[in-house]
Amino acid sequence: MTTQEPESAVPISERVRFWEEQDRINKELIPRVIRQHELLTRHIAEHESLPEVVARAVHDAVAAAREQQKREFAEEVNRIRSGISRQVDEAVGMATAASAESVRRTRSLAIVLSSVAVAAGVAGLVLGAVAVFAG
Repeated sequence: MTTQEPESAVPISERVRFWEEQDRINKELIPRVIRQHELLTRHIAEHESLPEVVARAVHDAVAAAREQQKREFAEEVNRIRSGISRQVDEAVGMATAASAESVRRTRSLAIVLSSVAVAAGVAGLVLGAVAVFAG
């Protein structure tokens, strides 16, 4: 004899209880499955444009990074210009000071040469006067 009994050997009351239990389970599960299907369908419909959303987000992030780089570049250019301006001002100051020193030396030299010329002129006058009186 086999371990399984033929279906006809199961009493009808057991089969009815089985199908009642199946019906109760189906009544609970089917609405859940339908609700999950509806939610999934709505979720898919709401996110169909996901590639466009992602592309827009990437575009916006790249644009923001570009703007940040532009600001940083402009700030760096301004720092460099400021540094160059300071160096030019220092160079002009040093050149002005050197020029003033050169002018001072030239004046001093001119004064010395004028003094020498005056002394030579006076010496010439004195020699001329001595020659006139001696002669």
